Amino acid sequence: MEDRKVVQCNYTTSTKTIPPGARAYLVRTNPGNGNDRIVVLVRSRGGRWIEKWESIRLLKNFRVKTLPPGHPQYGNDNLWSYEPEKTAEMLEMMKGLQK
Repeated sequence: MEDRKVVQCNYTTSTKTIPPGARAYLVRTNPGNGNDRIVVLVRSRGGRWIEKWESIRLLKNFRVKTLPPGHPQYGNDNLWSYEPEKTAEMLEMMKGLQK
């Protein structure tokens, strides 16, 4: 099996269900209404993986992450598919929205 590339980010602050600094994985953007809110997959305070719509203001440090075959989310088809051209554009857009 080959490594898989996904987009990862971190929470800047805590929420009711997510601790500060938690790593999240991009599931999808919101092209219909802009990208001020996106869907992420994140581990909750209770240890469960949950999908959440989240404000871009609560997220930082968007980057491409390599998942090895043994990673718990390796087989999750909901995660953003790594396409170099589209991912580079999306990362720049996310960084621009955070300013």
